[in-house]
Amino acid sequence: MIADDGNLEPAGDEHTTFSTGEFFRRLGVYFFPHKGKVALILLACSLETGFYWIVPLAFRHLIDNTLAVADRRGLIQVLSVLCVGSVVASAASLWRGRYWARVESQVVSDIRFRLYHQLQRLSVSSYAKTSTGELLSRFSNDLSSVATALTMGVVWGALPALDCILGTAILAVLDWRLACLAALVWPWCLLVPPRIARRAAPTAYARKQREAEMLEVVQEQIATQSVVRAYGLARLRMVRFFHADARLFEASVRSAFLTAFMDQASMSGILLLQVLTLALGAWLAFAGDMTIGTLAAFQALFLGVSTSLLYFTQYLRSLLPARAGMQRIEEFLAAGGAIDDPPGAGTLSPFSHDIAFEHVSFAYDGAPVLRDVSLTIRRGSNVAIVGPSGSGKSTIVSLLLRFHDPASGTIRVDGVDLKTVAQESWRSQLGVVFQENLLFRASLAENIRMGRPDAPDAEVEEAARLAGIDDVIRRLPEGYRTAAGELGGRLSGGERQRIALARALALQPQVLLLDEATSALDPQTEAEINVTLRRAAAGRTVISVTHRLGSVAHCDHIFVMDRGRLAEQGTHEQLIGAGGIYAGLWRSDPRSLD
Repeated sequence: MIADDGNLEPAGDEHTTFSTGEFFRRLGVYFFPHKGKVALILLACSLETGFYWIVPLAFRHLIDNTLAVADRRGLIQVLSVLCVGSVVASAASLWRGRYWARVESQVVSDIRFRLYHQLQRLSVSSYAKTSTGELLSRFSNDLSSVATALTMGVVWGALPALDCILGTAILAVLDWRLACLAALVWPWCLLVPPRIARRAAPTAYARKQREAEMLEVVQEQIATQSVVRAYGLARLRMVRFFHADARLFEASVRSAFLTAFMDQASMSGILLLQVLTLALGAWLAFAGDMTIGTLAAFQALFLGVSTSLLYFTQYLRSLLPARAGMQRIEEFLAAGGAIDDPPGAGTLSPFSHDIAFEHVSFAYDGAPVLRDVSLTIRRGSNVAIVGPSGSGKSTIVSLLLRFHDPASGTIRVDGVDLKTVAQESWRSQLGVVFQENLLFRASLAENIRMGRPDAPDAEVEEAARLAGIDDVIRRLPEGYRTAAGELGGRLSGGERQRIALARALALQPQVLLLDEATSALDPQTEAEINVTLRRAAAGRTVISVTHRLGSVAHCDHIFVMDRGRLAEQGTHEQLIGAGGIYAGLWRSDPRSLD
């Protein structure tokens, strides 16, 4: 369930789930572009079904009109029709299977694409509030349930439904008296199981939630295994897994029982009606009111109708997890996304003058983070934004990158409100190095040119030289073709930071934005990176956001944040001389504010 704040965490077990009709209505959006192929597939299904019901009629004709009078010509005609029909039905079945596989795979692919697109659009706050396991469950458990329902859709859904409709019509042609009794199977199978399904649907949704929780536990164990071992947390983590597994077990038992009850309810009614129709048909045949061929054909047809109806009700039962999965997918797709460009958003010209915050305020979930901040950053300057944790430094970065928009006030670049321009036209001028720079599972060269795929090798290598990582890369056995490993795990923290800096420089950015770029490094590596940064900053506007003062004394201008407000600003010497917040923090620890 999605809360008003965009949180994707699951809600409680009590939940109003999609009905079967709503499930198919949502799927219809994805099937609509393929409506022509779907119509042909249904036509092929009709040819299959038509042949299957010709067989019992032919059986009655053979018993009553051919075999009884030894009509050789009639026998050959009937067998010829059956042979031709079997060829046509088989060809239709093969064609239907091939094209349905393509259509249903395309639909699943379309849903998967929309999920991934939404994953890219999610706001930063949504990622912060939602576990990785919860997000991954949309692509794994939920989408898998929908895909299974589509795979079974023709064989267990469409074909049995057509069998039931056409078979019931033929039963009425054979004998209307038996057909009236046999028709009672319809209300029984279509009314009783759905009443049970209304109780089973919430349990299926709850099971999906528990599966997502289990995936979260496993994913977290994989991501934190070094911490678990170092701190001896294996037993504690096993207890958490046990509780998650117990909740999944309980939800699975409830869901499985109610779905099995649906099957049993359908089967009981079908068996009873089969016995009753056989008894009535036998009595009519004994009294001479029905031929033996008609009785045999009717019983075969009714057995086929009831079996198909049972398959169809079982398919409806199997839709319970698919309905829950589709609902969770639709909830995810409806979640609030990142900021969209306004209609007709313009392209921002290359940065040439200044960046100005004008009375900017911002709040996370109603808690004020920035309060009436006004500051100006001149082009070509090297500025720092400092302050203790929670002072609003990183929020300024998020606003500059337009991960969020101010609650009030305006951010202007060369006098242009950032809200009025295309985000990509601004971000393309920014090179960003974050505190944690996790690399992609690709070669080092690909990681460096990630923001500019067409960058030639010479410029990639030049960016690496500016970042001070070229020599390290060339010493590797495969050089720039060396794989970074999962999230850059094959490199040290300092090396990952330099690759991230090279990636930013490869963009040839107008503005270099450093968000706590050295806070996680050891003092020696930090000092080396700072030297590299000063060399790379030549000719660029550099904005450093940090809580370590030792790396900002050389900056042209320093902004000091405190409790969401701009408390002080000036050069290092001016701020020290003023004897304010910055001076006190510098005296207490010239390397860190923590």
